[in-house]
Amino acid sequence: MSSGLKRRDLKPTPKLAELGFMEIYSLGRMLVLCTEEQDIQCKLDNNDLTNTTEKYLKKSLDKSTKFTDQDKEVICTHVCNILLDSVKQQSNEEQQGKQKEQCATKKILDEINQLREQHPNITFEEWQTKLQGKYQNLYKTVQDTMPEIWPGLEFELSISRILNIEDCTLPFIGIVLGKPSSYKTVIISLMKKWPNTFYTDNFTARSLVSHSTAVNAEELGEIDMLPKIKNKLFLTPELSPMFTTKEEDLQQLLGIVTRIADGHGYVSDSGAHGHRGYDEDIMFVWVGAAVDIPYKVYRALGNLGPKIYFFRMKFDEQTHDQLLDYATDDGNFNPQVIEIRNALFDYLKWFEIGPTLTPKIKWDESKNSRDALRYIVGMADLLSYLRCVAQVWETSEGSDYDYRKSEREVPRRAITCLKNLAKGHALLTGRNSITLEDIPMIIKTALDTASIERVSMFSLLIAHNGILTTDQVLESLNVSRPTALKTMAEFEAIGLVTSEEQKKEATHNYTDIDKSTVSGKKLEERLISTGQFYNGDAARMVKEMVRVGKLEEVMLDTYRRV
Repeated sequence: MSSGLKRRDLKPTPKLAELGFMEIYSLGRMLVLCTEEQDIQCKLDNNDLTNTTEKYLKKSLDKSTKFTDQDKEVICTHVCNILLDSVKQQSNEEQQGKQKEQCATKKILDEINQLREQHPNITFEEWQTKLQGKYQNLYKTVQDTMPEIWPGLEFELSISRILNIEDCTLPFIGIVLGKPSSYKTVIISLMKKWPNTFYTDNFTARSLVSHSTAVNAEELGEIDMLPKIKNKLFLTPELSPMFTTKEEDLQQLLGIVTRIADGHGYVSDSGAHGHRGYDEDIMFVWVGAAVDIPYKVYRALGNLGPKIYFFRMKFDEQTHDQLLDYATDDGNFNPQVIEIRNALFDYLKWFEIGPTLTPKIKWDESKNSRDALRYIVGMADLLSYLRCVAQVWETSEGSDYDYRKSEREVPRRAITCLKNLAKGHALLTGRNSITLEDIPMIIKTALDTASIERVSMFSLLIAHNGILTTDQVLESLNVSRPTALKTMAEFEAIGLVTSEEQKKEATHNYTDIDKSTVSGKKLEERLISTGQFYNGDAARMVKEMVRVGKLEEVMLDTYRRV
């Protein structure tokens, strides 16, 4: 079913088969009875099966002329019994599933305790050396079996390790983006059976703190998802339905998600259950997956702040020969997944016995590479531009665009999130300080968190040393002239570039103000006062005027008009 609703097949009784029913199944909140001539549908209320058959099913049957009143009574009775048996069977299956999960979790925890007992006096150096060996073994296993998943798995593991950092109370939300069949679900499912995770196939933001009218107020706490993810790795393999909902609903849902991302719980109100929720610190990390992010999501997130990060999986078009090799293979990658999971869990078990994890690792901020921190700050600052909401509009038949200056986010929150991700990556090999080794993931995450269109434009700017013409944009990005003009106007609106017209106007404004020497700071202040530049833009503008010969630097940070 493309709808994504869960279907459960129910076996018709001999009497129902005699009355012509070939198939019975539930689909979400709907009950369907199939005969050769027609499908009879009615509402399914799992909390009141008698009401389902006596009210909803009977009403649907009354529309049919095929059955007598006596037949309808028999049908309702038999269907009610089938539903009751199904509920009992489902309950038993869920109970067995929970017991199986508990046994698997206990087995892993017992094995971790055994490792601790076998290495009671292990030093940090001994633990780290062996951890790095197991990490390399995991990397090699993935490369030999499913190399496509490594970047996403490394991203997921880095996020999970944030939970091991002492005094880290800011949740991290990372979403893996990729085309269908790009192994996104495999990446997330690999961690599904690891202790201290919460996995769900079906997620809605409203399920975090429920106000469902189908549940008694006393029972709501049992179904709320927010307390269940506290101090855990939260896994959701399919978030595309949430991102493709109607825009007004999207704003509300993302508002809830970004609120819990502050780490201070969530409290809401409704007419059904009033004021309820969790007014407390709730730390968690979350890894989800989606096919792609519509533009409306980027626009909404631009207004809500830097709280959700994306990681785009690389997609390589396969040749016909590669597809032929796949077609001639047995197509069963379960053994590969099992092999990877075994190597993954072997690595994770060893990580858990680290001598410095009591219960979390203390970070040595003094050992962080300053160059690495400079990259983190730079990427957070760049992201504040790339994620900024731009207000651009057409002025004359697509030949020109105007815009309103946009206010970008303060990058401090993004610096903290990206720094925590770098720490998580460092911990993968047992390091408690950030080095340049952790930066490639930070750069990729920051760029993937912005829209593809803006990153493509930014990459083009870098390739052309920061100077672009409309024709270059048309040719390189393969877009129409109106789209190119609009994109360039967006980049002016968010403050990443300055047009030639702006440069001429800014230079004119400056030279009219003062023709004598002026300090660089004063000059930057005057450029900012025009309303067309931020601090960084003004500094770059001064350098540009020196480069083109409009200004002369007569001494350190002092300039004169040429």
